[in-house]
Amino acid sequence: MFESFVVLAGLCGAMQSEAAPDGVVVTSITGSLEEGMIPTLERAVRRAKELRSSTLILELDTPGGAVDIMGRLGDLLRSQGLTSIAYVTREAGSAGAYLALCCDKVFTAEHAAIGSAYPIVMVPGVGLVTDVDPRIIEKQVSFLRAKFRDAAQAHGKDGLDAMAQAFVDPQVGVVLAATPDGDRVLTQIEFDDLVRQSGPGDVRLLKTICAEGKLLALSAAEAFDYGLSDGIVTSREELLEAVKLAGAPIVEVQASWSERFVNQLGGLVRYVLFGLGALLLILELKSPGFGLLGIGGLTLLGIVFFRNYLAGLADLPELLLIILGVVLLALELFVIPGFGITGFLGVACIALGAIFSFLPFLFPAGPSESSYLRDVLGGFGAMLVGIVAAIFPLTRWILPRLPWFQHMTLAGTTAVVGSSAALAEPSVSTSVGARGTAYTDLRPAGKVDVGGALFDARSDGGYIERGTTIVVSAVEHSHVVVRTAEEP
Repeated sequence: MFESFVVLAGLCGAMQSEAAPDGVVVTSITGSLEEGMIPTLERAVRRAKELRSSTLILELDTPGGAVDIMGRLGDLLRSQGLTSIAYVTREAGSAGAYLALCCDKVFTAEHAAIGSAYPIVMVPGVGLVTDVDPRIIEKQVSFLRAKFRDAAQAHGKDGLDAMAQAFVDPQVGVVLAATPDGDRVLTQIEFDDLVRQSGPGDVRLLKTICAEGKLLALSAAEAFDYGLSDGIVTSREELLEAVKLAGAPIVEVQASWSERFVNQLGGLVRYVLFGLGALLLILELKSPGFGLLGIGGLTLLGIVFFRNYLAGLADLPELLLIILGVVLLALELFVIPGFGITGFLGVACIALGAIFSFLPFLFPAGPSESSYLRDVLGGFGAMLVGIVAAIFPLTRWILPRLPWFQHMTLAGTTAVVGSSAALAEPSVSTSVGARGTAYTDLRPAGKVDVGGALFDARSDGGYIERGTTIVVSAVEHSHVVVRTAEEP
């Protein structure tokens, strides 16, 4: 009898031990949504699924962010086999409200707020864009309204989908009504339809939660009163007690160095770095050999590409496309005379590889990805304008006056590279009709030797081979225009 009791007690202890959670995973999203948050949440989800409790607590304090990042984070939270709990510590605005709805349960701190998710258009380097086609905004609103409604309906709570839609669309009014089935949260349209279908006095308006024409945002108390949140807590420990996980070990998943690196170089910063890298490479092409400008340009472009790789945007296909473009461009510049189809294909491959390295998809599917594509193209457009605006003053006035740049471009007493520097010195000036030789191949740009001085030159015809006798046909401020001596 005693032995049976011992065995039974051992079985009960084993069952209790097996049922006991071996930890709760906690991670946080603080600040605007960034791409580096995606791998952080992926690690947190994997870790939570490894534990017997399979519970993930997501602490939210965010004003929102890009729709594409919002969707990818939401898909992770709605993974099967995981109990996710949102804890809004201060605010869950815009895309943050969607992430809260994607969790199985929602808790808030005492003074937290949630809601207000109307889409806006932000372009890197430009900022908020207000003059957007209303049809594009309506398309975005319709798409987000469906996303929010779908996430809310998964909770199975009456009226939650009405509030979720009102977060996004100011045309969706929300009311609290007394019905034969009890007090219910309804959209204004649902309430009006119910009034028409019911008998006199069966349905009464108790309160207008959000009037039509305004966006819905809820305080912690309102979110709890209307059934959006499951409770108001003052700390993480109180939250664990509320979900019956008090005393469970906490497994914190924080952003790694690589994920913080991705976040710090997000947004406008990556476009600035990419633009500076491209600008340095363009300036390198104006000097002989390969020096600090080229190394600096390749380093900056490599940093941006590495950042996009860590964010899950760039991979081997984009890298191969860029390498192919560089090879084609090198063939055009150093092997094939002139500048033709090979050069254009090289530039196109480099441009496409760069753009694709900023995109998480090949072709956009849906309004959110189309909006993301427009943002990336807008960022590249602003970057291109900045490069064009910077090249002229740099090459004409600033760099030729810097001693280190003159040294790097072989400036000296007997030979000066760069006609802006050469023409400023009377002893190495030249004029129309002066004869010399092509110091490099001209395709159509290159260097020429006129009277012992090197000048930036451009052929007024086609390709001129190195060593060919040339004649100066025009003198510009920053270069000379030449033709072969045999040409009329």
